Amino acid sequence: MKVADAVKALNQANGSHLDPIYIPSLGREVMFYPLSTADVKTLTRMNFLDEFDIQVEGIKLALFDKLCSEDLSDTAVLDANGKEIYPAISAKTINQFDYLSFLIGIRQMLNNKLTYTFTCFNSEKPCNEQFTYEIDMLEKFDDIITNFKRQTEFFERTDEKTGNIWKFGLTNFSMHDYLFFKFFMNKLKETDVDSPDLEFETQFVKPILYIKNIWFNDQLIEDWPTLSFPEKLSFWNKIPPNITVNSLGTEFGTLPDFIQKTFWEEKLVSLIENINVMCPHCGKIYNGSFNFDDFFMF
Repeated sequence: MKVADAVKALNQANGSHLDPIYIPSLGREVMFYPLSTADVKTLTRMNFLDEFDIQVEGIKLALFDKLCSEDLSDTAVLDANGKEIYPAISAKTINQFDYLSFLIGIRQMLNNKLTYTFTCFNSEKPCNEQFTYEIDMLEKFDDIITNFKRQTEFFERTDEKTGNIWKFGLTNFSMHDYLFFKFFMNKLKETDVDSPDLEFETQFVKPILYIKNIWFNDQLIEDWPTLSFPEKLSFWNKIPPNITVNSLGTEFGTLPDFIQKTFWEEKLVSLIENINVMCPHCGKIYNGSFNFDDFFMF
């Protein structure tokens, strides 16, 4: 047997061995081809970098299309009236829940467990022991992934000072857009000499990801969807703060309030941030040790 023959045999074997992964946006399992050594190298590249690299993350995201056995980019499911039930999706349109479920499926293929190393800092005991903490991602995220439903919401508020009416069409954002959001936030950190508090900045800027359309006094701002993220932020900064920042005392006082209480992505953030880690040596409990991006490391 020559190398070419071996490659042909491998391709045939891979074609007959598929693994099912549940894709929340479609509400069903999709079959994926097994990983190659090159694919695993792609997934682990981030481990050797000190900071976020949008090109590396984009390559990792593209594995969704590469490994998928179906062409999901042209498979929208419509009801009898032509209304979309499930979307046509691809690596550029999958959301956080699709991607998280995809990577959990990949970990199962590899029998790869998510393990972190902690060093305890407990001055009361005292304890400075090092320990490992393992997360069963399937168990931790199964409920929120299987219960996720795509959302389309609307939020309307009147500026009490001017009488102007603002209306926002909101939807779940894609991982593709999220990567550019992260890229922009990292650049902001690098270029701002005052080293802004990124947690605060993220909370203020992140709502832009959810906004699909904006109406100002019932007039649709037509070019909003085509604006770059910096252009969207520039416009966002001009909207009155009683729409974007300050609470009006109502149940959903501002747009960020509404998003935080309504969208599944914010529930996911809360679930991740509230994972408790206990030191097995002294029993000290650590909270807030993780964020969303931690779960895409291999």
